[in-house]
This record gives sequence, C-alpha cells and structure tokens, in this order.
Amino acid sequence: MHPSERGAIFAPGSNDAGDVGAGGGRGNEEEMLAASAKVWLKTYHEGPAAQIMHLGPYSAEGPTVARLHACIAEHGYSLSGKHHEIYLSDPRKSAPEKNENRHSATVSNRMIDH
Repeated sequence: MHPSERGAIFAPGSNDAGDVGAGGGRGNEEEMLAASAKVWLKTYHEGPAAQIMHLGPYSAEGPTVARLHACIAEHGYSLSGKHHEIYLSDPRKSAPEKNENRHSATVSNRMIDH
C-alpha cells in the first residue's frame, strides 16, 4: 500500500488500543510485531450514512455509486462526509464478478449547495 493510501478494518465499539494488533495473523512473532507497529485505532464520529452493496468487478462500480448518490438526493439528503468502501471479498481469491464491497457515504438531512 502506498503511504498516502489508508486501509481500514471496521471493528465493534468495544475495542480499545490494547486490542490493536492482537488479532490472529499468520507469520512468526517478529513479523507480527513489525506489522502491528503500523496499525492504529481511530474512532470516527461521522453521523448518519447511506450504503449500497456492489457485486462484481471493481471497474464496474461507477453505476452503483451513482445509484447511491441518486438515492441520497431523492430522499432529501446531501453528501456531507467521506466516501468509504468496505471490501468483503478478497480479489486475490475470488473471480472479479464475485467481488463484494459496500459503499458508504455520510449524509446530512438537509440539502446543501456545494
């Protein structure tokens, strides 16, 4: 992963900083310690969100995201935060047509001109 990119794993609210890096991974203890040094816990307070599931190649996500944005506007909301993607399948192990990911967009309950 490029240093400017961020990956996230969403965890239940009951986790704390002591839980970071405690998950069961593969590799020896030295590798696990090196990897866990690059992990941190961050809590987001973004408010209500709209979500949609995409099934298929990542290159075909455009219409799915467009439907999410149309639905948000249709119901009187507007985008008000960051767009998140949660990857539910491993593209190294599944065919592109079986990739699953969830798109989530933070919304505001009033229309805002951008």
